[in-house]
Amino acid sequence: MRYGVCSWILGDTPLLLVAELLSGLGYSGIELFGDWERYPAHVAHRVLSEHGLSVFSLTPTNVDLAHPDTGIREKARDYYLRLLDYATEMGSPLIGCHGEVGRMHAVTEQAQEEHLLAEEVSVLSPHKQKNWACASRWRGLTATSRTC
Repeated sequence: MRYGVCSWILGDTPLLLVAELLSGLGYSGIELFGDWERYPAHVAHRVLSEHGLSVFSLTPTNVDLAHPDTGIREKARDYYLRLLDYATEMGSPLIGCHGEVGRMHAVTEQAQEEHLLAEEVSVLSPHKQKNWACASRWRGLTATSRTC
């Protein structure tokens, strides 16, 4: 069995210290926050590998693929498209998908926002197919709660 933690629980702790801590506690991997500027792929891969850790998955920033506002969804889609490329750079880990963190209810109606999420995921799907490394391990974007 492999165990890991999500990097966001350690706040702004530098990745090297996170890797040292997790490795020292016997963890084998991490769910890395999907911030390619904070964690450049080549640096993150080296630091984690040196400590015997792998990236199990990427957790997205607070964007909302299901929001009824087109501009908000476009911003989220653009982020996820870049996150798919980052996933490939990181060795194609899984990508989590969720709505806005803390949003507990639909802005409009639940069924409408579930439909919007499905539309956005269908837009993202061809992108992953163009990217063979990511496509080889793709499990699809799935909602992690009914609030997305």
